[in-house]
Amino acid sequence: MWIKTFVEDEYALAVLTFDANNIISMIRIIDHYRTDKIIILSSLFIIFTIILMGWMALKILLTFVFSAVVLIKVLYPLSLHGFNSILGAIVITSLISAVVLFLVGGLSRRGLSAFFGTLSGVLFTAALSYVVTIWFKIHGVVRPFTEMLIHTGYGHLNLTHLFMAGIFIAASGAMMDLSMSIAAAMDEIKVQQPEISRMQLIKSGYVVARQSVGTMSTTLLLAYSAEYTAMIMVFIAQGIPLENIINMVWVSSEIVHTLVGCFGLTLVAPFTVIAGGLLLHKGPFHSEQRTHAESGLEAQTQGE
Repeated sequence: MWIKTFVEDEYALAVLTFDANNIISMIRIIDHYRTDKIIILSSLFIIFTIILMGWMALKILLTFVFSAVVLIKVLYPLSLHGFNSILGAIVITSLISAVVLFLVGGLSRRGLSAFFGTLSGVLFTAALSYVVTIWFKIHGVVRPFTEMLIHTGYGHLNLTHLFMAGIFIAASGAMMDLSMSIAAAMDEIKVQQPEISRMQLIKSGYVVARQSVGTMSTTLLLAYSAEYTAMIMVFIAQGIPLENIINMVWVSSEIVHTLVGCFGLTLVAPFTVIAGGLLLHKGPFHSEQRTHAESGLEAQTQGE
């Protein structure tokens, strides 16, 4: 058991219990007091972001705060009150995606392309997480503190649905990153090469997408696996066979979490490329297909 130790001049967070005469009857030390450190670290992050990103820092901070507030103040309380966790997560994730992508990319075809790509990926990942979780027979009690929810009066919660929702919520950030990168690249290609055909634009976007997916999938793997580093090390240290390890529900759940997220991330690429090809290319399907009026005007210009 981990024992908390305190030394002189350190601050601790304590809970005071008062008796009927309003006199302190018990003092219980909770943990080290860290609020001041959190404020300092947050302030440094804000200053650092403003120095490096300039005016874009305001958008970054707004999206950061908005995402945290919507999750903590809207989605989680609704789930505690019995609202369907999967449906709520889809709605909230879509809302966060819209705010982030349109704030960063602007109310433009680029932002809309990124949003459609992200939304498609989120919906696909939500459906896949539902199917694969049932297929693997994974229950929801594989996350820290989930059992505590049941024992504190929330036995009505569907913890399996919470697990499913967590899969596409966790992957949605990478999806937004990937879709915006692809949409921005395609938009820049179109600006630099106005005469590019729609099919050429889609092919160029897909080249960008393939490069990005490779790094983003590894990012998900590293981010998810880091949470259970100690658990995997314990299994390895005890000499447990690999087949035994991967069939444990805690490990299987992480495999599902990672692979389903990577599935969704991979499909965000073609979804965004197609949306970008349709929205960012304002001309006909092929640049060679021009109207009769344009051809006549060109012929008249050449004659002059």
